[in-house]
Amino acid sequence: MFTNLSRSEVQFISFAMFTSGAAILIAGGWNDDLGRSVGITLMAGSIWFMMMCEASLLTKVQNEMYTSLEKHRAKQERETEELLIYLKQSKLNSTPFKNHESADRFIKSIQLPAAVVDPGGAVLSVNAPLTESLGYGEEDIGQLCFAWHKPEPYGEYIQGIQQLLVEGKRFMYSRLSMIDKTGKENVGTVAIIFLDDMRSTVSIWLPDDRCILKSV
Repeated sequence: MFTNLSRSEVQFISFAMFTSGAAILIAGGWNDDLGRSVGITLMAGSIWFMMMCEASLLTKVQNEMYTSLEKHRAKQERETEELLIYLKQSKLNSTPFKNHESADRFIKSIQLPAAVVDPGGAVLSVNAPLTESLGYGEEDIGQLCFAWHKPEPYGEYIQGIQQLLVEGKRFMYSRLSMIDKTGKENVGTVAIIFLDDMRSTVSIWLPDDRCILKSV
């Protein structure tokens, strides 16, 4: 009610009503029933009008303040969420071998063929360079990576990993023959980094067809 009127307009109307009522009473309306009723009504109406307009204005201000606070709160929530995401990503980037999530981010950020493998040999993650090199992609996640290896030296390869683990080694590498998705053998070197749990691994494949110097 009366929300379209400015405060100066409200004050002017209220003052006009009050003075009009006072003028009627002073001019003799006090002794006349009709004049007295009109004068008192105008004076009381001016006070009522002022109070109602002030109440409407206060409600409008409160609504605007509430809306502004809600927008500010929503902005703060977004900024806090963005900060938490940034801090989480920074932590993952600074500890690439802490867990599967950080290892997954690591292999997706490098341009070398790589995969994350769980303790049972199941593939947890692969990156695009690995798909380009050997053909294995997202559809192979969850499968055992045993099929990627040439069978004959695989047992010796696993025993070597276990032996270095017993010695407390977290990083190791080996010459290896990998079978790509077409069945072709690819000779190269695989680097293995164990995650903090010393169970899952990041495996980085370095194929010989990308090697610069094969002997020194």
